Amino acid sequence: MEKQFSSDRALRLAEIKKEITDFQKATNDIKRTADLMLLYVEQGVEYTTSFGYFSESFYSSMVKMFDQVATECDNDEELYNDLSNRIQEVLSMLDDCDWAFSEAIHESYYSIGWVHDEEDDEEW
Repeated sequence: MEKQFSSDRALRLAEIKKEITDFQKATNDIKRTADLMLLYVEQGVEYTTSFGYFSESFYSSMVKMFDQVATECDNDEELYNDLSNRIQEVLSMLDDCDWAFSEAIHESYYSIGWVHDEEDDEEW
């Protein structure tokens, strides 16, 4: 996946997403699949911050994948705890991204129930 995002050739997001889906079907391993999904988003955010604006379909693909990660994290607090540092890094990288893209990812992030619990703990 990293090779695909680091190359100067056209991105083939559909191929990467298919590989993630095939991995999920073959292993039925939610945690490792969520890890791959988050890697997809991490690479996409890094790519767009390095090379600039992309198509709406690119951003939509990243948001949909992050939505899936958020859903899995909302269903599994341990998974959220395992991925939370990487998720926070993605959120911080979004400062340099398109505003609507950043907002969509943040909205998805705040749909994770554990996020509100964690922030409530920090206030005390």
